[in-house]
Amino acid sequence: MGGIEPSYHDLEANEQTTLVHHGDMYDADSLFKPLLDKELEKILRFYEAQEKELLVELAMLEQSITQQDELDLRQDSTIWMKKILKKWVGSILFA
Repeated sequence: MGGIEPSYHDLEANEQTTLVHHGDMYDADSLFKPLLDKELEKILRFYEAQEKELLVELAMLEQSITQQDELDLRQDSTIWMKKILKKWVGSILFA
C-alpha cells in the first residue's frame, strides 16, 4: 500500500465512500489555508510578544548585574581602604 487510500470501505456494512472528493480539494484548500494562516499569525504574535518580554527581562538582569558589580567594587575598595587605614593607624599607635 503506497500512501493514504482515497476511499473508505466498511466491511461490516459493505459500504464504500470516498473520503475526499477530488473536485472539492480546491474548495477545501481555499477555505482551509486562510484559517491556517490566521492561526499561524496568532502563534507568531504570541512568540514575538514572548521574545519582547524576555529581552526586557534580559536588559533588566544585565542592568542589575552591572549595578551589583559596581557595588561590589565599591565595597571591595572600601574594605581595602579600611585595611590600609587600620595598618597605618596601628603602625602609628604602636610605633
